[in-house]
Amino acid sequence: MVIRIGEKLKPYSHQPGTRVVLPLSHCVVQAFPALFRIEGAGEWSLGVTGPVKEFTVELDLEHNCVWMWGHGNEGYYRLKLEASETGIALTVDRAPAAGIAVGSKMLGRKEKLLLTGTGHVCTKPGHERLSLGNWKAQDWDLVQRRMDLKEIAPILFTLGQRVPTAKEAKGPVADVLKKDLKSFVRVGMSGLFVPRLNDELHQGIVSEERGHGDPFSLLREAYWQIRICLLDGMKVLPHLPHDWDAGRATGLQTGVGEIDIEWSKRAIRQMEFRSVVNGEVTFQFQKGIGSCRVGKERLKNGEPLIVEALRTYRFDRFQK
Repeated sequence: MVIRIGEKLKPYSHQPGTRVVLPLSHCVVQAFPALFRIEGAGEWSLGVTGPVKEFTVELDLEHNCVWMWGHGNEGYYRLKLEASETGIALTVDRAPAAGIAVGSKMLGRKEKLLLTGTGHVCTKPGHERLSLGNWKAQDWDLVQRRMDLKEIAPILFTLGQRVPTAKEAKGPVADVLKKDLKSFVRVGMSGLFVPRLNDELHQGIVSEERGHGDPFSLLREAYWQIRICLLDGMKVLPHLPHDWDAGRATGLQTGVGEIDIEWSKRAIRQMEFRSVVNGEVTFQFQKGIGSCRVGKERLKNGEPLIVEALRTYRFDRFQK
């Protein structure tokens, strides 16, 4: 039994001017077919003439970067933006034979350009993952119309671990996040997961009182709001939303080890626990679970389990 998540998190948009969070940083990129901006750091024109076909900007959470690509009159281009401790860099993944101009520089395929100096970068991002059984295309304009948290929550869960810590945001948007995740998505984000302190669309969901603090802290808080549905201390799936009837979560970190979970019909089916301690560990499963199998033995719900460090324990055959 191995619990894996095959879903790749790469939401994208075809809209020129889309704003997108750059993973591992507090930076926002605004992408156009022939220009891009890093808000607060500058803008760079691209040697592209249009109309540009199939323009796309993508938030790639598998590789912690932002991609921009399209077909201009000169040919196909594909550019990557990524943040590190040395700053924000652009890499030309694909370019016309003559290269592509980025600002005043002419770059060829696989050439790299440092755009900004050292910034506030998340150097140790979390690697916890969530899947709620969604396999639809992650075209963000369509995702927003459907407003299905089974599509949105896994992205928020991952992105929230991949932004640096920030000063706590306060105000109506921060308050609604603690009550209703779907309402937060409507009022607290613009573009591709760019957090905001105020509802700039004036949808009537929150008051017009102005928020304050750092909006990036809202992404971290969204991660924690989702995580507590999956694991609260050693309580497994304690607050599962009604429509999250099936899913998987992997790499959930605790002080005693790492947990993978799979559930269906709103009930846990399998769990894997990789211990880092010696001693007793007690899991509390959902109401209605009486016992489960661990190895060849049965364990009652809430009964201590004697574990050894560096060993893996598999839980299955959950019964009432």
